[in-house]
Amino acid sequence: MFTCDISEQIGNYISITCFDNMYKLDKELQNISGLAAGAKIADICDSCGVSLKTMDFDGYDRQLILNGTFPEGCTYRQALSFVCQAIGKFARFDQNGQLEIIWYDNTAFVDNNIQLDGGKFDANEPYYLTGDNEDGGDFSFLETDSCDAGSFEATKAHYLYQLSSLTCAINDVYISGIKVSYDESAYLCGTADYALAIEDNPYTAGFEEETAIYLYTRMAGMSFQPLSVSCLSNPLIEEGDAVFVIDRKGNIHKTFATNVNFTIRQNTQITCDAETPQANSSEFGSNTQTIIQTRNIVKKEMTSYDVAVQCFNDLISHSFGLYKTEEVQTDGSVIYYMHNKPTLAESMTVWKQTADAFAVSTDGGQTWNAGFDAQGNAILNVLSAIGINAEWIKVLTEFNVNDNFIVNSSGQMSCKGAVIDNTNFNVTASGDTTVKSMTIVNDGYIKQVVGEQSSSSIKFISGSLIGDIGSTLGFTIGRVDEGAYIFFRTSGGVISEPEMPRKRMKIFADRLDISGIDQSPVIYFDGYRFSDPSSTTDTWGTIPRIGKNDGVMEVGKYIDFHNSDGSTSDYDARLNCVGNTLVLTGGLSVSGTKNRIVQTEHYGIRALSAYETATPYFGDIGSGKTDENGECRIDIEPIFLETIEKDYKVFIQPCGIGSLYAEKHEGFFIVKGAVNLEFDFEIKGYQKGYKDTRLTEYIEEE
Repeated sequence: MFTCDISEQIGNYISITCFDNMYKLDKELQNISGLAAGAKIADICDSCGVSLKTMDFDGYDRQLILNGTFPEGCTYRQALSFVCQAIGKFARFDQNGQLEIIWYDNTAFVDNNIQLDGGKFDANEPYYLTGDNEDGGDFSFLETDSCDAGSFEATKAHYLYQLSSLTCAINDVYISGIKVSYDESAYLCGTADYALAIEDNPYTAGFEEETAIYLYTRMAGMSFQPLSVSCLSNPLIEEGDAVFVIDRKGNIHKTFATNVNFTIRQNTQITCDAETPQANSSEFGSNTQTIIQTRNIVKKEMTSYDVAVQCFNDLISHSFGLYKTEEVQTDGSVIYYMHNKPTLAESMTVWKQTADAFAVSTDGGQTWNAGFDAQGNAILNVLSAIGINAEWIKVLTEFNVNDNFIVNSSGQMSCKGAVIDNTNFNVTASGDTTVKSMTIVNDGYIKQVVGEQSSSSIKFISGSLIGDIGSTLGFTIGRVDEGAYIFFRTSGGVISEPEMPRKRMKIFADRLDISGIDQSPVIYFDGYRFSDPSSTTDTWGTIPRIGKNDGVMEVGKYIDFHNSDGSTSDYDARLNCVGNTLVLTGGLSVSGTKNRIVQTEHYGIRALSAYETATPYFGDIGSGKTDENGECRIDIEPIFLETIEKDYKVFIQPCGIGSLYAEKHEGFFIVKGAVNLEFDFEIKGYQKGYKDTRLTEYIEEE
């Protein structure tokens, strides 16, 4: 079935350009519903106004999750190729204009026995040098070689004998692996010798390994021979068909037709490419857009039922007649056959009518793919109807209502933009003796029901969120002044609007205000509390505090730490901020390093660690130079002397050749040795009051 796109007269000839129904998929993708691959393909057919031949194909129920993104300007044709690629199939339209999802049938090369080669009439003696040999046995018919001559039914493959040209690869190609990649993620299943590559498929994003393994189990070991052949005109060959090409030397080449160019009164051109045309033609470029825009085909939105009716009408209008065969049984009854060829043996479409059933076969009667019996049981592929009344429906994969309502085989339901009930919406889950449910009531609130507690609900009233928990407990969240308030109710009754500002906790962008609560506000953190300084019942003092009686932290202009209940003004440690400097009064113990953060010119911000010693020291560094007598007096800075004990250490480092030593005095030292020699020095002294402190054991307080 083809659609005429362009017809024009050239001299005595009329040129007609036609497309199969694949052109209907060349429109921009809007949306695809469903989780299973079959459901997505069915939705593509509905969106483009085409009919799906059958949903009974391998991979129909494979779940495809869209983790990637479709390319810009993606069409339904390209989306279909993504789905088929993810399940290891390709799509084509049959002679009746129906979309079929198939894969190359490798069994055609196994099931079909090549007939015996009779050879040729040899001109020289001895005769019969060419051809195959078979033992005909004797006239007893007991000892013979047998060879199946087959039947008159259609074979799975085409045989091409008379060739005008043939170009083929020397060796067959065997699929050794599947490589799936998306962005930077990739996975190879099998080997890379001849691996099929799947790139940037949005349905494989995040599932590269799973997809590669799935496809490898179905495609590994598949073989074909890349070739290009020109043969006698044959309109029956389609893309995807198995082909035996027999050259003039009798060599047999097994391959698949991936590209067929049929021209009336000329040879048919057949090629087997490394990539299928379905993959190549799925791109939607500017040329394709221009062709589509110039077609001026009137598009009409149709339902799935309308599409099915239209396709059925087209099928009836263009179908040929039937032949009838009667098979009389021993009891005198008759089985009726209606078929598409003059004889039943050569027919592929066969209708069979018996007393118990009426069925149809599309493979010559080997299998019966549709029909119904006398009890009313029917086997169908796709059922299109205006209405269905049923006591029960069993969903094997998915049940879809457009993209709004989906029920899968696991019983999971997703609903978007659908009205379930115009009064109440109930969700009930039962797994024990207690029934739990949630009801959205039509007056604007959500009610929770747990057993008999039917008073729990969440309501929206005048911009406030009000929650009732049981009959006496509840909360209110609303807006007041420049912030918001949260009120927790611990008794029954309705809180009037004037009372709400007084019974609240304010939340601002930069602070939490609890001063409006009736009683002395206290916030507890795991047993510790934060109290209000204005409280008359709290005797902790005049500034907010956090702590227990055995340890308190006061928060004001500074933070004081007490090891007791803080009833006195003395503190054990104080943290204060003076200008931009944080001042700690008391000791400091850290388990990590003490660093200074420094901005460097070429290396960013770096942390420089403090120098730690076993005993608390203060130090100073300087430099000097001896005179003509080889001496230099260094006076220690008085301020520095007041921070250290009198016993200090001096370290001299000469800056040249010569020897120097220090002669220490109270408040100064003299460097003696080589004349006119520069030197550096370092002074270290015990921190005043900590001379006897060394490697003190640290005991962590509870």
